[in-house]
Amino acid sequence: MSQPGKPFLSQPVKFTAVILADTFTHDFRPISDNCPRALMPVVNVPMLDYTLEFLTSNGFDELVLFTSSHSRAIQDHIQASRWANSEEVSVRVLISKCTTPGDALRHVHDVDVIRQDFVLVPGDLMTNFSKLKDVLRKHIERRQADPSILMTLVLKECPLAPGQAQKSVNCGEERVTAVIDPSTGHLLHYKPWFSTSFGSREHSERAVVLSQKLLKDRESVQCRSDLVDTNIVVCAPELLGLFKENFDFFDLKHDCVRGILEEELRGSKVVVDLIQVPFLERVCSPSHYARISHAVLNRWLYPMVPDHHWRGPRSRGSDRCVAANPTTSVYVCTSAQLAHDVRSGPNVAIGSRTVVSGGVQLTGCVIGANCRIGRNTQIVNSVVWDNVEIGPDCVLESCIVCADVEIGSGAHISPGTILSFKVKVGDGHHTSPDSRIQVPQMGQPSNPAAVGAGGYGVLWLAPWEEQDDGSKSTSDFEWTPGPKAHRGLKEAIAAANAKFADEALCDDLLCFHEELIDTLHRAYENDHRVDDCILEIMGLKLGFDRSFEDCVRGIVWGTLVYIDDKTTPKEYREQLTSLLSKKWAPVVQRFLTSPATQKVALTVLQEVTAERKALEASFGYVMKLFYDRNFLEEEVILEWASFAEKGTERDKLLLQKCEKFIQWLKEADEEGDSD
Repeated sequence: MSQPGKPFLSQPVKFTAVILADTFTHDFRPISDNCPRALMPVVNVPMLDYTLEFLTSNGFDELVLFTSSHSRAIQDHIQASRWANSEEVSVRVLISKCTTPGDALRHVHDVDVIRQDFVLVPGDLMTNFSKLKDVLRKHIERRQADPSILMTLVLKECPLAPGQAQKSVNCGEERVTAVIDPSTGHLLHYKPWFSTSFGSREHSERAVVLSQKLLKDRESVQCRSDLVDTNIVVCAPELLGLFKENFDFFDLKHDCVRGILEEELRGSKVVVDLIQVPFLERVCSPSHYARISHAVLNRWLYPMVPDHHWRGPRSRGSDRCVAANPTTSVYVCTSAQLAHDVRSGPNVAIGSRTVVSGGVQLTGCVIGANCRIGRNTQIVNSVVWDNVEIGPDCVLESCIVCADVEIGSGAHISPGTILSFKVKVGDGHHTSPDSRIQVPQMGQPSNPAAVGAGGYGVLWLAPWEEQDDGSKSTSDFEWTPGPKAHRGLKEAIAAANAKFADEALCDDLLCFHEELIDTLHRAYENDHRVDDCILEIMGLKLGFDRSFEDCVRGIVWGTLVYIDDKTTPKEYREQLTSLLSKKWAPVVQRFLTSPATQKVALTVLQEVTAERKALEASFGYVMKLFYDRNFLEEEVILEWASFAEKGTERDKLLLQKCEKFIQWLKEADEEGDSD
């Protein structure tokens, strides 16, 4: 780190970046069960390579790459890349089993490889921002004047001033509202918000309440809601020690930034650097993945475009890729073989050694290496990975086809479909829209309904959709008691845990849930401090080595059953609304870290209705209460509703109880789309 008073450029400063190759989310399952998101190809190039090129082109000479899941694949990829023995940059891979970004930063602290200010970026960042060194310089200069600055949040201004160009795929942006001291750049308030269209939710999430203390002794403040979080953070090395000291920190923005701004971490400051950048996106969902592929084909990420050999000679598909039609963004590798009557629309890339037969129509698609495409096949707005065999007369629409997949003749792959690795689709089969198909697991038989006769694969269902009989349900675990039996909380949790094969693991999880719910009820009864309650639960989580999903199961269940089951529906609603007041709602919110945890919360809400008749009668009210308290996002609720329509009779009964609320969400969503 630079010494105060000494000019920045006169010091031997290494430009260091830490890359988190894991996202700790599951949006791309079942693909991510077999391949890390960072290695998913975007126009036949792994996402991680775009991030590495972004950093090396900005002059960074030391890269620390952290990986948890699929670490061997990440290591092998780095060893085979042009960065392995580069004289310009060193890449060090750190491996540790972690479940949150906070755990990853604690591991980086433990290995003691960071000795100066560094840049923290995710491994799925796609950008051609070229002034990252300037951002780091500015951060260090600010720290020379004020050593209490721990981090600089890099935010993108959106929209830009008239006449300036910016490219965006308008999907997945993390919009934020920030209150900034314009004279110092200090961040005074930070609030992410979501572009929902239901009622006043959009406005309430952007609303900012400032204390008079923030305005004291300041000439002016800026309240900006035209900003996007780039997920680029410049950090002081002391930040890693802060995570080490606070073991309950699992996220940089949610925990550390909040702690600094709310003065829980006294003496520390956060500053903001506002940038304007041609293109900056993260690959956060399958639909976003396809849109970013089109952006790359349209050269928005220049100079990282298909016909520039920026990855070096050792990269995959090293034979020359040329712009066959620059005006329509069509790129073909020289080793590919195309019949003379292949028809290509705009935004197409064809990988090396791929063979495309006559009569094929390609529009808005990416085809990987070593693929075979049969005659008269149509591929529209789809991404096809390497080594895929597609028979004649097929139709592929808006889908993702992973490596080593076989698609029989005349098959129709419907919009939204994901075919995971080595799946085989039978001749003439039509996949269901938005289905995700994987190979059978652990002796599971292939499902002809999913892949057709002669196919090989099964529908992938999120854990909350699966039942023992293979049918769809909104239940995560089978906690529903039989019609003639009434089980208490302990028995219900034990039944859920019994689905694990390992008896010791069952006992451990049961003990964790019991301890967590006892802790929660003590906090409610004795009116403990919220932060103390959260700290105790985090201690249990670490002590039992449980996931956030496990915590949410216990917290939501414990909250819903805290109220006496002999109350009337009206009394239950009043008491639950009071319990989930401004004070206690943050306990639940703290552990709802992802859509997966929100689905667990909704699952528990659905299943506890079997234990509480007053809750069953109030199901629609409680669903909306969870929405108003920001426990559940609109997308999760609507997804649950779509599954409930096709689920069990009980699922449909509960759906009826919140029918007006669901309809309200759908109508507001349609109005938002039309706007």
